Amino acid sequence: LAAKGFGALVAWGATLFSTGLLLSMPLVAALLIANLAMGVLARVAPQLNLFAVGFPVTIMAGFAVLTISLPYIGSALQQLFDQSFSALHTVLRAAGA
Repeated sequence: LAAKGFGALVAWGATLFSTGLLLSMPLVAALLIANLAMGVLARVAPQLNLFAVGFPVTIMAGFAVLTISLPYIGSALQQLFDQSFSALHTVLRAAGA
């Protein structure tokens, strides 16, 4: 690859990583809050079986956040695909030059 194509490829990798991080951040934050709540619950009520309660609560919290954020993910992915085709065009043009 030419320098311009390699630069476009590296820039696209950075864009892909940052977009993936931004898309996953609401779910990560919600699961962190759920796990913190389970930790407090385990400290307050030690006789409660945390594994029997914690896993279903965590799964339900994850599904709830995914359901709420699903309409917003579509537009972000559409922009990501548009940028990917532009980056692919730049890389292929630089490879042919």
